[in-house]
Amino acid sequence: MLKELQTILSLFFSVLLFCGPGSADEQFVAGKHYEEIKPPLSTSAPPGQVEVLEFFWYGCPHCFEFEGHIAQWIKKQKSYVSFARVPAVFSDTWFSHAKAFYAAAELGILPKSHFALFKTLHIEGEKVYTEEAIVNFLTDFGVNQEKVRKTFDSFATTNRAKKAEALTKKAGLSGVPSIVINGKYRSSARLAGGYDKLLELVTFLAAKEYSETL
Repeated sequence: MLKELQTILSLFFSVLLFCGPGSADEQFVAGKHYEEIKPPLSTSAPPGQVEVLEFFWYGCPHCFEFEGHIAQWIKKQKSYVSFARVPAVFSDTWFSHAKAFYAAAELGILPKSHFALFKTLHIEGEKVYTEEAIVNFLTDFGVNQEKVRKTFDSFATTNRAKKAEALTKKAGLSGVPSIVINGKYRSSARLAGGYDKLLELVTFLAAKEYSETL
């Protein structure tokens, strides 16, 4: 009798844990906290992994604020999460910043330049928006200016920025920062209810997507 009672209690608390008040399924509602992308986007994550894309713009103060949150989130993620940043493109200025991102990646200085560009724009107040200003900024990371300029204007850099622009449109984004999960869902701090809630949502949907591959 005691064993049966213990089993019942164990089952009760298990149900309470996964289905009780405050569960992720109740907290996050499709159409309210996140939206489905139709048709779904193709992903480039390795088999068995879930792709998570952060869309941002260097000139966006909210993206700058979000950067600290997502940097901490990345450190705690499961091995099945394949995370990547994508510079959103809605105008010529955004396209120039997308080229800045991919040029820095091609030059191998992105880990140093990424947050530094946010800081230069939003804390130091410098106007790094034109090609000349971007080239000068990237040159400060120890790369020859001519090499920076060639890389910024290269086919590879321009093509990657064009792909980011196309992906921004296909994802149906209306602003940044936004997150796309496995090509199927998109959300933002506005929809989810804040930066931390957004990252809770991303963790929940990534786990959901991963469980469906098992």
